[in-house]
Amino acid sequence: MVRPMSFLLGFWLALLFVAGHNMLVPQSLVRADGLAALFAVIGGLVSPFASRRLRLIGPVALSLGLFAVAFVGVLMKSKAWLPFGTFIGAAVYLGVVLAERIWSPRDRGTMAPADS
Repeated sequence: MVRPMSFLLGFWLALLFVAGHNMLVPQSLVRADGLAALFAVIGGLVSPFASRRLRLIGPVALSLGLFAVAFVGVLMKSKAWLPFGTFIGAAVYLGVVLAERIWSPRDRGTMAPADS
């Protein structure tokens, strides 16, 4: 589930990146969202080849970075939609990653794939 959510987070952040241009928001925050979108998509592409531990560490680190970007956006007193959108994207992504870690099927003798 992390792989499709990585692509969705990348799309969400790319949407914020595109919407942030030509707006009266700090362009450093817009560029940070664009860079995070790139990292999210690359993470979604390499997740089938990564270990289970790395599939947890990478998204958590990306989410914490996005929380920091949202916090900096609030401190810079930018328009509220950009830090809010970044915060919501990071929170949903982190929630899905942790939910997968908690409820993903493990080796229980079922036919379900262990790391899907």
